[in-house]
Amino acid sequence: MRVGVIGCGSIGTRHVHNLVALGHEAVVWDPDLTRYTELARLDGVQLALSEATACTDVDAVIIATPAASHLGVTLRQLHRCKYWLIEKPLGTLEQLPEWRELRYAAARIAVGYNWRWNAEVRAFREALGAEPLRWLHFSCATDMRTWPGNGYADPLLECSHELDLARCWDPDLRVAYAAQRGATGFVLDLQSAQNQALIDVCWHSPAARRVGALLKSGELRQLRPLPAAIDQSYVDELQDFLHRVKHGLPMACSLEDGIAVLEMVEQAKRLAA
Repeated sequence: MRVGVIGCGSIGTRHVHNLVALGHEAVVWDPDLTRYTELARLDGVQLALSEATACTDVDAVIIATPAASHLGVTLRQLHRCKYWLIEKPLGTLEQLPEWRELRYAAARIAVGYNWRWNAEVRAFREALGAEPLRWLHFSCATDMRTWPGNGYADPLLECSHELDLARCWDPDLRVAYAAQRGATGFVLDLQSAQNQALIDVCWHSPAARRVGALLKSGELRQLRPLPAAIDQSYVDELQDFLHRVKHGLPMACSLEDGIAVLEMVEQAKRLAA
């Protein structure tokens, strides 16, 4: 397949390498010429002359620019291509009304919450089966000060994989309590009629991810996914997206899911104010 990639920073470059490794052609564009000209050395990579040409005559487009620019790229180029993968987070909280107006295009847009495709996390969830739970616990620690590039969105949005994952496991979860931990973290309590999920996020801390579940029997199960599984999740996510594009299937992580995460973060900010 022929796939346009807008934005060739850390995540965009990862997508380009994965596309080429999977035997696809990448048509890339970035306003920083030094970024995307380096990718021209790869077989299967074509440099686009503009944002628009990267979205023309392709099967799908990946938007991997900073989050605040996702909406602008989408509005400018949506008519040029049928299928889109927009990296997470979908956008900023201020853009939420405009993203809601784009719901007519929901079947064409996927959002890049690749944590759903982590094989270890999926195996952990499947192992729980129908076992009654007391609560789920998702912990994310990262040091955003070491992240490459700039122009990041709100840290809670940038670290929102766990929010999407909790919703993926139980779509009825809603924010019941939220509190900011100083200037470097957030804690959220999500509840539904069946489950409770605790999420704690710290964005100025050594990187560590953990998933836990407390069973009603009192047994505690925990998972710390390995870096190799995290790397593979990008490949699996991409393969799933392109499979759905090829066969015209609905997106597994849709525009509606991306909007739902924005709405949860908006509610958390309101409760914590």
